[in-house]
Amino acid sequence: MNVLSDTVHKARKRHQCQYCLLPIDPGERYHRQFIVDGGDNWTWRSHVWCQHFAHSVIRAQEDFYPDEGLDAEGFLESLYWWLHKQLGEIDADLCREGRREAYQQEWQKLNRARAS
Repeated sequence: MNVLSDTVHKARKRHQCQYCLLPIDPGERYHRQFIVDGGDNWTWRSHVWCQHFAHSVIRAQEDFYPDEGLDAEGFLESLYWWLHKQLGEIDADLCREGRREAYQQEWQKLNRARAS
């Protein structure tokens, strides 16, 4: 897998963050990568803070294998446990029940607070 372009842009239209699955709103800065792998290519878009979290927190974990990449499911699972550790008030059953909305909302609050 080769990253041909790795830049930060200001959104002109709404996109979806491919890490946290929340919207990237027009006017919001976001991270964009153009990736080529074999005969396939794609654009990966993410919130600037999600990209930072993915690279600094998740990739620092001992059980992260870079060759496997990081998809939304792995990101959200790591995010859940990080939020649980930081806030201490998130119900431990949220992750097992698949209720992403609650911790996505917490993440969105933190993400927007950091952006302002």
